[in-house]
Parts: sequence; C-alpha cells; structure tokens
Amino acid sequence: MNEKNKIVIFIDSPDLILENILPPNIFTANEISICTKSKNFGNDVIEFTPILIIFIGNNKTELLAEQFDVPYLVVLNTEITVDAIVEIVRQGAYDCVTKSRLAELEHIIEKAILYRTTQNRRYNLLEKAQIGNICDNIPLPFHILDEKGTILEVNNAWTDFFGLSKKEAIGSNISETLTCEMVPKFYENRSNLINTGNLKNSVFRIITKTKGIRIVSVNSLFKAGVEKDKGLIFSNFQDISTHKNEKLNEIAYQFDELIYSMDDVFYSYDVLREQFTIISPSCKNIFGRSPEEIINFPELWNKAVYFEDNNTALQINQLKTLRNKLSLKYRIIHSDGSVCWVLDKMTPFFDKNKQLIRIDGILSNINKEETLHNEILENSDFKAKILETAQVGYAIFDLEGFCKDFNILYTDTIDIPVSELIDTNLLYSSFWQLHKCDEKFVECINLQKPIQCNISVINFRLKTELFIDSEFSHFLYKGKLHIIQFVRDVTESKNAEKRTLFLAAELQNLIQTINVAIIYFNNEGKITEWNYAAEQLTGYSRTDVLSMKKIFKLITSDLGKMLHYQISEVLKNQMYETVEIEIIHKNGNRKKVLVSGSQRLNINGELIGGAFFAQDISELAEYRSKLEQKIEERTQQLKKALKKEKDVIEMKAKFISMTSHEFRTPLAAINFSNGFLKKYWTRIDETEKLLNFDKIEHHIKHMTMLLDDVLTIGKLESGNMECKLQNINLKEFLGHIAESIYKSGRDTHYIDISNVDESILIEADEKLCVNIFGNLLTNAVKFSPQAKRVVVSAIETEESCEIQVRDYGIGISPKDLERAFEPFHRGENVETIQGTGLGLSIVKHAVDLHGGMLKIESRENEGTIMHVFFPIKKTILENN
Repeated sequence: MNEKNKIVIFIDSPDLILENILPPNIFTANEISICTKSKNFGNDVIEFTPILIIFIGNNKTELLAEQFDVPYLVVLNTEITVDAIVEIVRQGAYDCVTKSRLAELEHIIEKAILYRTTQNRRYNLLEKAQIGNICDNIPLPFHILDEKGTILEVNNAWTDFFGLSKKEAIGSNISETLTCEMVPKFYENRSNLINTGNLKNSVFRIITKTKGIRIVSVNSLFKAGVEKDKGLIFSNFQDISTHKNEKLNEIAYQFDELIYSMDDVFYSYDVLREQFTIISPSCKNIFGRSPEEIINFPELWNKAVYFEDNNTALQINQLKTLRNKLSLKYRIIHSDGSVCWVLDKMTPFFDKNKQLIRIDGILSNINKEETLHNEILENSDFKAKILETAQVGYAIFDLEGFCKDFNILYTDTIDIPVSELIDTNLLYSSFWQLHKCDEKFVECINLQKPIQCNISVINFRLKTELFIDSEFSHFLYKGKLHIIQFVRDVTESKNAEKRTLFLAAELQNLIQTINVAIIYFNNEGKITEWNYAAEQLTGYSRTDVLSMKKIFKLITSDLGKMLHYQISEVLKNQMYETVEIEIIHKNGNRKKVLVSGSQRLNINGELIGGAFFAQDISELAEYRSKLEQKIEERTQQLKKALKKEKDVIEMKAKFISMTSHEFRTPLAAINFSNGFLKKYWTRIDETEKLLNFDKIEHHIKHMTMLLDDVLTIGKLESGNMECKLQNINLKEFLGHIAESIYKSGRDTHYIDISNVDESILIEADEKLCVNIFGNLLTNAVKFSPQAKRVVVSAIETEESCEIQVRDYGIGISPKDLERAFEPFHRGENVETIQGTGLGLSIVKHAVDLHGGMLKIESRENEGTIMHVFFPIKKTILENN
C-alpha cells in the first residue's frame, strides 16, 4: 500500500471553514495536519517533514519555507492585485490562489506534490553525481535528464535559449517540453547511449519560444547509477544556425582540399544514377586514367579489375546489395599494363526508406605489402633479404601461439614489450584478446587463407591512438608451417579517411538541412545535387530530378532560354547576379523564385560545374503586386478627388460670378421701380403704378428662376432627384411649355410643334420634362434673336422616341460644343445675351435620369438642333 503524502495546513483565522475552500479528496488522499495561530506551529509538525504546506488566510508568512525548505502554497479567501500575487511567488511560494481561482485548487495541489516528488528525486540523483551548482557556470545551454527523459536540471543559458523558466522545465518530460527532432531521436538513441556510455553528437532542428526554428549541435553523455540502465543523461546545446552558410562553404573547401591532396583514392558512387560523382586525382596513379574519364565512363572501373580477381572484387552492378561496411583486396590493371594490389574500403549510405543511395570508399595502394607477402610465401629465407629492409612489421608464430621471430618495427608499431612477446602465449594475451587477434589467428589456421584484422591501440610512448592494419597468413618457417602476422601503421591515412568521411557527411547534412534550395549541376547542365529545400520548393524529389538530363524541364518555356543563359554565365563567371524567375511546381502552381548562382571549382581551380541557390518569394511578389495595385487605385482615387475638388472650386467661382452678374440687373430694376413708386406714389395714376409693380414681379420671377436652376442642378448632380414616370401627351405638353414662354415675355418667335403627332405618348417625369423642354425652347428663342421661328418635331421607333428642337440662331462653336454640358459654361459668342450657363447641364442630367440620350448638332451662325431620346417603358425600368 502506498504511503500517503503528508500535508500541513496552516490557518490564519479560526473562522475559516476548510470544507468551503479545500477540495474534499485532499483529506482522504493525504495525511493532513492542521495548525492555527493559537498553537505552537513548530512543535506540532517538527516531528516530520511535510511534502507540502498550505497557508490559508488573508496574509502570507515566510516561516514555513524557512523552517522546512519545502514548497508552500498560499490560499487567500479574498482578491488581491496581480502585482501582489507576483510578489508572493517571488518571495518563495509555489503559487498564490485567490478566491476567483479556488476551482483550480485541486489541480494546483497535485502539481505542487508532483513538483516536490520530482525535486526530491532530482536532488538525490544530482547529489550522488556530485554536480552541485556547476550547471549555471556552463556558458552553453545545458540540461540533465534521467533515463526516462524527465528534466532534472537546466542552467540559465538553457532557459534563455528555449524561453522556458526552470519551474516550467524541471519535472517535465522532454517530449512535453521541447518541439524538435530531438524527441524521437532521444528515445531512438537512448538504449545505445545507456549501454555504451560514449559521448554522442547529433544535429537537430528545434523550435524555441524566443528564437524560432534553430539548428543546434547536441553533445550527450550517460552516467550510470547503481543500476546499469538507470542514471543521468548530460546534454549541452550549441546554436549553429548562423554559421550554416559560412560553414557549408568552409567544409566544402576543406573537403575538396583533403580528397585532392591524399595519396589514397577517395570516391563517391551514386547508386541511383549508377555513376561516380567524386573521384580524387590520385586515381591517375592506380588506374592511369583521370577522374573525368572514370566519371564519364564508369565501366572503366570494372574493366580495370584483374581478370583473376573478378570473383573477389565487388563489381559496380553488385553494389546495390551492399548493407554494411566492407573491405576488399584485389588487383587493378594500370592503363600502361602494369598491375598493382589495392585495398577497397566501402561505406554505404541509405535514404529514409532504407534504400541504398550512395557508397563512399577509400582505395589504397597496397602493392608493396602484397608483393612482400607473396615473396615471403615463396621464400622461407626472407628475413635477411626482404623483411629486415621492408617498412612492415612482422612476427612469426607457431601453431600454438608462441612467437618464433619478429622485427623491431613490429614491437614499435603495436607498442608491446619484447619480453611479453617472447615469453607469452599470444592466444592468452590480454592485448590479443582485447582486439580479437586470438580469434583471427585460429581462423587463419582453420580456413587456411589470409585473415585481415584491424587494431586500434593507445601508444603510451607516443601518447596517441594508433590505427594498425594487420594480416595473418600461412608461412613456412624452417621447414614447418607457421603463422606470420604483418602490421602496418595506417594512422595517418585512417585519420584522413575519418576526416574525409566526416566532412562529406557533414557537408551532405548541411546541404539537406539548410532552408535554402541548393541545386548543383555539372559542366553539361546535368543536375548532380538536389537538397530537401529544393524538393519543398519544386515538389520534385531528389530521385525525380537526378534522372532528368536538363533542369529546363522545371522552368516555364518562355524562361527556358533565360535559364540556359544564366547557366552559361555562371560557368563563365565566378559569381552571377541575383535574378527573379518563375518556376512550375509539380502540382502545376507557379512560384516566384529569387535565384543566385556561383561556380564550383575543385582543389586545382578547375571548373567542375555550378550551383544555384533559390528562395521562394511568391508571397512577397504577390504582396508587392497587391501593394502596387493598391497604390495605383489610391492614386486614381486621389486624382479623382483632386479633380472633383478643383471642379467644385471652379464651379463656386463661376456661381459667384454668375450670381453677381445675373442678380445685379434685376435687383437694380427692382430697386429703381420701388424708389420710383415711393417718390411719385401720389402723383402717378393707377396704370403707371401697375406697370412698375409688373416690372418688380417680372424681375423677382427671373431671380426665382435663376435660384431654381441652381437648386435643380445641385439635386441632379447629388442624385437626390427622383424620376416618377407617367404617361404624357407630347404635343399637348409642348403646347403648354410654348404658351408659358409666350407669357414670360418671349413672344418674339413662333414655336412650331405641328410636326409632333397628337398620338405620341412618352413615359417621363413631368417636372423633369418641364426642365428639359423649358430650357431647350427658351435657349432656342433666346439664342436666335434674328430669327422668328423654332421648330419642334418627334420621331417614334420601337425602342425610343426622338424629339428634335431646331433654331436658326447664332449656333455653338466646336470649341464650346465640347463643354456644352458643363455647369456655368457659356459660349464665347453669346455676347450680352443673359443666362446662367446651367440650362444644358440641367437638361443633360434630367435626360440621363430617364435613361435617355442627348445629342447636339450645331454650326455657328446657322443654328442648332437638339436631339432628345426617350426610351420606351421597358428600357426605362431596366436602366432604373
């Protein structure tokens, strides 16, 4: 039965009812001790150390934390400010729960108990490991985990980097705290890390709260506890995001420099394309052929294998079955006909689907060693003639494991004392057993063939680690069968091989993880590298594009020539300017891409191809296009607003000019008639009085008409004028208009409406028609002072009714005709004829309101014809 947790509840006031504050199951699931101010708190609870202390009341106390060094929880039955809560927590409380948060109290108590439990375990583990406060002295982000992934400790650099507080991190599992590739790989590598205890380095992409997506290098080490599979995992983090691009170029250069300067042949074989992608220049010494020849004609490699070794050497078409590292020894025929022995060490690489995609290998010339070995087998008396002068260590053992002969180079190479070599049976030597040389010795005897054995030793004399190639072979010594062991120090080439493979792997890893699309192509324009970012950008996988002969297939046809030109420029020049192009994604979508290019040179400065670096700017280009469109729209709106404002200012000026001119004459006449009546009222007769009153009334009507025109044009332009349609007999309506013109004193002309059929009906607004035909007929009379006749005619069709008003007056010039419908505009030839310049503008707006059309035909000094088109009812309704 599990032991209950011990909790002390300290009540500040005896009036508080615990059942109203604490959740019920806290009393059943835990061992509770309740204290009040009236008791001696220390004497009551000093006999045990509680896992949690809960203070309930209106004020907090620091006594509990100071006395027991355990977490305490403050529960207040009132509300306090946020600043006050923060201050309570800052002074040591685990949390402060106010009245509004009592519903969360049960969950908060569970978290506090879990925190204390984890903290106890953390302190025990850290104390055993003798860590102390070392963490915060480590400059890099650092954490300590248990074997299950629970975070036990983090330093300040860790909290700053991940954006989490220590309280948030400690006690939580890494799978809940960090969002990154590290989580699944932690569980994947955990058993290996625990079993070996070796320092392990990995590179992950992680997501932090403060720095976003970062690429980090993580070093991890497992320290076992009492039980082998339990203990602590120590990890530190190094942010390498900002060094990616620089490091990429640096590693690529170091990689090229290394493989082109080494004596051994480094090669990389692309299994998917069945082609070598890299071969170091030293292949010329072994094959007698340049790297370009073998890359372009891979079959030359197979043809160079000595015919007797075809079954021993791994052929290129068999590489797809390779699953583990493999070392093979065979002979190569030089192009000049000579033969040399080589040792081929191959390392396979697989994709995420466990498909073999690449093989890297080191081909070493071992002709001297192999020639010496063969001569030894043929001549038992080799010591004085060959072995003593050869730069190879050797030792001869009988079949029981006792050493019979050796040279000093053997003992120097493996750093073994001469006394131990002579007096000890090597089958029981701890050195041999450690490196499994005893097994290889027995295997050579049983299988009756040479057996390879690679040894790694610490040479204490030289204080360095040595890598030794060793081989056991049958040998006749003094007429009896013995075993001879050859040893050769290959530390330098092994370290070079390690550096080469490491740099190659790191370069490949950087290319695949960087968030910029990287595309390599050779001198013929064929794609040789395609990273993960390029797959995301284009939708084409690495397998898809490596089978393509040209990159142009990914580019729109109209840009194919331009890209061909870019590749040519990259191959001509070291750098090429950044350009913006459009590509087609595999799903058919088009993307805007910003591309820059550069040449790729080998260590000898020879051009081997080029590289494109591309970034997706589709969203930026779309935003830029929308912004330009928005600016254009706003510019047009501003131009319209400015024009409108200019028109308003111009209209105001014209209105002021018109009113001051048109109102001055009638006002002067009214003032004159009024003064005349006042002065001569008693001396003039009734007829004279009525005549002056008529003049005043006439001028008042004229001014009223001017104001009506101004109000009408304002309503029409603002859209506040309604169009109420009704049937109107056109001829009758025109007769009334003509009669009103006669009565207004304009009876100088004959208005002929005889050409208007009495049966013609139009559907129109009567008030608007008064404005239309009143203005047209008035203008016809007013602007034809020398003529005596105005003709009105009407023509009816299926879709409209055309009314023509013709005068024989002064006409309108072409220049004025363009501005005839502008408010307040008057022709240059009107001279002293009165008018406001609003008539035709009112007519135009009124006709437009009916859905009709207004046209003018005019010649100076010949007259004017106004064409008014009224639509039939159906057309009017559709327009409205």
